[in-house]
Amino acid sequence: KTGGSFLINPGQYMIFAALKQPGGASGPTPDYVYGYSTQGIALSNTGEYVCLSSDTQCVGAGIIAKVTYPKATASKSYQLAAGKLDKASQDNSANWCLGKTPYGSLGDNGTPGKANTACP
Repeated sequence: KTGGSFLINPGQYMIFAALKQPGGASGPTPDYVYGYSTQGIALSNTGEYVCLSSDTQCVGAGIIAKVTYPKATASKSYQLAAGKLDKASQDNSANWCLGKTPYGSLGDNGTPGKANTACP
């Protein structure tokens, strides 16, 4: 899907990606492809944030989850530790780490479309 709004149900996983085939030919199929600039979304390699919200502004009571990542690392996702899905845990930077599970054919690491692993 590209553009518009979508629903993520409790306990459901979603892959939000810039590419149609993240991880190469054997990688996962994204649920939402935002493209690098086609949807007006561009994430740099440092100091950006991603927000999941019940409104379009990502402010106040509408925020479900919001994370600012410190620096991108090539071929590694940034993930919230397994079992740390409550709001207080999401806000604690110690519960975030680089993905370490290999996927696809390009040497990428993460758990797209699946539960995250524990953080060290």
